[in-house]
Amino acid sequence: MSFPSPKAPSQVTWVISLTESIANRIYTELSSAFKILERPPHVVSTSLATVELDNHPANALRDDPQLCAVVFALESQGFKDRSYVDLLEWCIAQVATRDDFRLYVLLEGLTPEELDNVKPEESKEVRRRLIDTVQLTDIKEMNQISRHLIAYIKRLDETRKEAAWIRLRIAFSSMLGHIAMIVQIICIVQALILIFWLPVWDPNATLRQYVGYEGYVALICLIACTPFGVIFIYLFSRYGIFPVGLWNSNDTVVKVLGSISAIAAPHMIAVPIRISSPCLFILLGLVMGIILDAARRNSYKAIRERQAVDPDTVIERHGRLPSKLRKQVQSTYINPLRCPLSPGKIPRVFISYARGSIWGKNTAKELYEYLLKINVRVFIDKDIPEGGAWRRSLNRYLGRSTIFISLADHLSVEREWPGAELEAALEGRYLTEFPELIVIKDPELPFASEDTWKWLPVFREVLGSGTNNKEMRTKIIEFNETIIKAIAFKLHPKSYRSISVFPLGLTEYILTFWNVMGIPLKLWGAMCAYGGHLAIFIVILEIIWKIDSAGCLARYSLFIPVFLGCASWIGFTFRLALAARYHLRHHRAKGVMSAHRNAGIGLFLLLLMWGWHADLLVIGWALVIVIMSYVAADEFCTERSKKEPSFLRPME
Repeated sequence: MSFPSPKAPSQVTWVISLTESIANRIYTELSSAFKILERPPHVVSTSLATVELDNHPANALRDDPQLCAVVFALESQGFKDRSYVDLLEWCIAQVATRDDFRLYVLLEGLTPEELDNVKPEESKEVRRRLIDTVQLTDIKEMNQISRHLIAYIKRLDETRKEAAWIRLRIAFSSMLGHIAMIVQIICIVQALILIFWLPVWDPNATLRQYVGYEGYVALICLIACTPFGVIFIYLFSRYGIFPVGLWNSNDTVVKVLGSISAIAAPHMIAVPIRISSPCLFILLGLVMGIILDAARRNSYKAIRERQAVDPDTVIERHGRLPSKLRKQVQSTYINPLRCPLSPGKIPRVFISYARGSIWGKNTAKELYEYLLKINVRVFIDKDIPEGGAWRRSLNRYLGRSTIFISLADHLSVEREWPGAELEAALEGRYLTEFPELIVIKDPELPFASEDTWKWLPVFREVLGSGTNNKEMRTKIIEFNETIIKAIAFKLHPKSYRSISVFPLGLTEYILTFWNVMGIPLKLWGAMCAYGGHLAIFIVILEIIWKIDSAGCLARYSLFIPVFLGCASWIGFTFRLALAARYHLRHHRAKGVMSAHRNAGIGLFLLLLMWGWHADLLVIGWALVIVIMSYVAADEFCTERSKKEPSFLRPME
């Protein structure tokens, strides 16, 4: 037995067993295997048959933040020991809540199938939670666990950073989306007042009495106009000449929504034009409206990523799906208020199947391998790391997928987990219009059969849905020898485009323009860190010697371009700091992150000092440029972080 000393390595692995001989064997093999690591974790061994855990020193490991993994020897006799079961429950809870914790289960004299029959009956709930929470594998030898543990410990810091980044991103997207929604609602209320209450359309009355507020009116009206304008563009691109084609539709909601948009959008644009608002304010209002609308849409993605896949909530066999889920099953048009504005190029595919189905396993494996060959991001349950919380990983991958492929056969239509995944996909579709549903049906699964009553309601609804040509429809395909290649052809990154509000032709022009504009932005961002530290020096001079740097720039007509340039630098510096913190695989990542962070803070302080000399228009454009430069740097950093991060080398 051995326990951590004050000088022990940072990470700890805990071996738990009922019998001392098994605990010692596992301890010896792990200690020997860890010698290949530069900083091997400390191994602690505990046998519950020889100690009283409540008074045992190893019990303090429950509160040790350095505990990163537990190797649990699962023995049938152990379920009769209360301490043994309590420790197993604690380990399961840790796996469910922590990304940096692994529970490796070594089956001693048991198989996964025999777990259901282990006595006593009181421990059945714990065994069920173990199977439902932890990614169990067919590990039968200790050297297999050692290999998994070594690989996990080598990338432990990276795993923690990735988990922290995901939490930060989701929380920030949710917060920003709620703020954007509140701002949009406030602007819409004020814009409607300007349209209907003030005599804007009276030939003898104008808003000249509100002279000096033309810029505010332009910002309010054009931010409010964006949601209505998006709906207008969406309907015009789908129905042709507006509103003649619209009124040929049989959908009452589409008619009403389109009519309101047709009235509101032009009027909200006309108000700032009527009162002769400055063109730069009008353009700024449109850009800010698009940014706020995109932020609101991203919040729905964050909500979708947080939703849980839970078999306990699956609608019972004789039940009925909620109306919002039934609507997602039926063929319909996309919701322009929630759907992304532009289409995505690379699909993220989630494959759902029943583990007990031979046909499902073989088809999933073939489809998975074929999609990987064409560089499609695809997920099946085998991608979940051994010993990790496969339910949390399932939620995360399903919440980010754009294509959901369900392999339906006689087993999956009756099993809770495939049903829970399909219901979660429909819930995500309700929130964001994603994922697109593809059902590959086993030829031996006839819909009209006497066993249909055994199916879960979600499969009865999906397999019985219509197949017309509306945008949002479930594609039901019967399996044959060529179907895998056909799906791979449709999902190839060169030909695939996801659903979106704006039509493909329009977004291609927008993306081309954005890529061209991104080149000077990236070159500009390369100087961001040095410019930021120069800004810190200027701030010090301002404080100590009272130098008016803004006045000096204004005398030479350089204030506005430099002010906006600093705004661009701020977006790049903060994104580069985040890239170094969460993506940089380098021993000096902390120093690089600090350098960019300090640069961003310096630029921000300088901008605050100069803000007294800037008017509303310049400040508004600075805010927009901060966001645009951040977005430009975000894609840049994300792509480069997958390779050698040379874009950060100058700061090293």
